[in-house]
Amino acid sequence: MSLTTTVKTTVNIDEDVWEEFKRTVDRRYGGTRNLSKVVEEAISNYNTLELLRDAARALNVEPGEYPSSTEVETIRPSVDGASMIVREMRDEREARLHGH
Repeated sequence: MSLTTTVKTTVNIDEDVWEEFKRTVDRRYGGTRNLSKVVEEAISNYNTLELLRDAARALNVEPGEYPSSTEVETIRPSVDGASMIVREMRDEREARLHGH
C-alpha cells in the first residue's frame, strides 16, 4: 500500500476561467466538493508522461520498452497505392461538392 502526499498550493487563474471551471465541475459532479480532485485529474491528464505510462499499462508494455521511431517505421504496415486511393477519394468528394 502506497501513501500519497497532498500539497496545498496557490495558483493565480483568471477569475472568469476559474468560475467557468467551477460551473463545469458543478454540472458534471453535482457540486464543487471534489474540486481539488477534479483539478488534480485535469493536471494529470495534461501531463503527457503520465498519459504515456497509462497507455503503456493498458497495452501491457513495460516502461522503457517503447519502440524507437526507426523500429516503428520498420514494423509499420505498408499499404501500396494508399496515397493514390486517398487522392481519388478526395477528388471524387470535391467533384460531388462542387457539382462536377
